[in-house]
Amino acid sequence: MERMSNNDAGEIGPDVVAIFQRRLAYLRTLIEDLDQEALAWQPGPDTTSISNLVLHITGSVPSGFRVLLGDTRERDRDAEFSTPPLTAAELVDRIDAADRELVRHREHLTLADLTETRPRPARNQAWPGSQVLLNTFGHLMEHIAQVALTRQLYEQSR
Repeated sequence: MERMSNNDAGEIGPDVVAIFQRRLAYLRTLIEDLDQEALAWQPGPDTTSISNLVLHITGSVPSGFRVLLGDTRERDRDAEFSTPPLTAAELVDRIDAADRELVRHREHLTLADLTETRPRPARNQAWPGSQVLLNTFGHLMEHIAQVALTRQLYEQSR
């Protein structure tokens, strides 16, 4: 069971970041031993390869933290899905870079950020920070499950 540490009540960053880091570490184990064919494989028409899912995760998670902390810049989401498949080593580098960005945010995230309204002008949205955080976590878990399932389907197809 994951428990938050006994940090000062306003300092939630280290605990929140640690939860995300554990999920990124699991993602790393799902892909680090896959070959190029597996990373590029799509289970059917209009589906997404593991490589592009990892690019999407490593774009969306840091972006969610930036939004949570008040940064309104948007990432290039379309590129996450149109980039040709990368190697496992390149994808692990992307996971590690996302992890490092979360570390940079860890000391800045407080309980107050969860109640602040966080605008996303490019999407014509404004959400409370708690919704941004929950959406970012749910989105991460959804796509990790998709990576795991795509890997299983690939392995069974061989």
